[in-house]
Amino acid sequence: MPDFQPYTLDLAACRVQVGELKAFLGTSPALGEKALRKFLLPRTHLPALVGLYNPSLARPDRLAWE
Repeated sequence: MPDFQPYTLDLAACRVQVGELKAFLGTSPALGEKALRKFLLPRTHLPALVGLYNPSLARPDRLAWE
């Protein structure tokens, strides 16, 4: 069972992290899963932002990695 942590969505931080992701993806055409995971772990707003694309979620308020 994943360990869910409380989370508050911050759209300004999301915008910054999306910019960081764009720069990161531009560094190499062949990034692996390990590199992407290492990049995403400290950036909690990016996975939460993906959750907004699910119309059944009102606002993400908990996050878990596994």
